Amino acid sequence: MTINISRLAYYLPLVLLGILAVYFAAGLGRNPATLESVLINQKVPEFNLAPIEGSSKGLSNADL
Repeated sequence: MTINISRLAYYLPLVLLGILAVYFAAGLGRNPATLESVLINQKVPEFNLAPIEGSSKGLSNADL
């Protein structure tokens, strides 16, 4: 049994579209507010950014 390339070229995009539709439809039912973050209750990393040219103040973790 040989695979007809034109038939494969016709059905493959439809199958891929169906898979994507199911994937995105499943995501619609999820609550985005329940995403867990590993950064909650963690200290801000130490950083010190130089000021932008024409500005007198940079940004550091103490500013946050």
